[in-house]
Amino acid sequence: MSTQERSLTEQSAFILTTITATEFVIGATFVALGASTMDIIIGLLIGNILAVLSWTFITTPVAVDTRLSLYTYLKKIAGRKMSWLYDWANVIIFTVISAAMITVSATAVRCAFDIPAQLNWYPTNPWFVLIVIAVGLFAVFVAIYGFKFTIIVYTLLAGRFGAKASYPEAEAKEAAFNASVSEYHARLATEEPKVHNDDSAFSKALSGIGYLALAITLVLAALVLFGCADEAEYLANRDTFYTYGFVCTLVYFITACWAFQRGKAIAKA
Repeated sequence: MSTQERSLTEQSAFILTTITATEFVIGATFVALGASTMDIIIGLLIGNILAVLSWTFITTPVAVDTRLSLYTYLKKIAGRKMSWLYDWANVIIFTVISAAMITVSATAVRCAFDIPAQLNWYPTNPWFVLIVIAVGLFAVFVAIYGFKFTIIVYTLLAGRFGAKASYPEAEAKEAAFNASVSEYHARLATEEPKVHNDDSAFSKALSGIGYLALAITLVLAALVLFGCADEAEYLANRDTFYTYGFVCTLVYFITACWAFQRGKAIAKA
């Protein structure tokens, strides 16, 4: 996948999640909680103005200064493998976010069709599944066609401001810079000192405690999601997760940071 295609994919996913999350979900939730139409309009207006201002005064100056996509910049700094990992992390993250937002959007739409609330982690009504598919297709088509309009404007403006011209000197500098970066990484690999692993019993104990705390947190979360037969059991499991999940999370981060610092000290020694 090329850099432009990856950028288009990421922006399309961002548009999709923005449509489903903001306009479909948050607005409907505010209405259900008693907000008036004017409140929602003013809130969306303020939020969109702040978003435009942040893109104008924060994002745009950085983009104009570097003139590189995020993927190209990451590749220069961390290498091809890290860029590949970032791509797949984006795929997973945006897939989960989009799926969650579309499902929540369908939850708001289901009220118009008198479909009962879906309280389990899996759907219990086939019509709700159809609504999820319909809402997802609608959001995808809006994102696709809206972005094709965007592509036309981008092509015209980019061509007007020099994208069609050739820049042999800049391209030669870019190639020389990439070659120097590759040589630098190769030299660092040869000069990298031998790493001394921390095999002490205390550090292993810290790591074990951290992983155990993490496992307990995951088990408690699974009980909340999948191990509830009724509302009372759900509330009991939820309260247990709030208490012990917080404690286990603190234990995990404390032991993990402690073991990491001990490993760094041994490696420097």
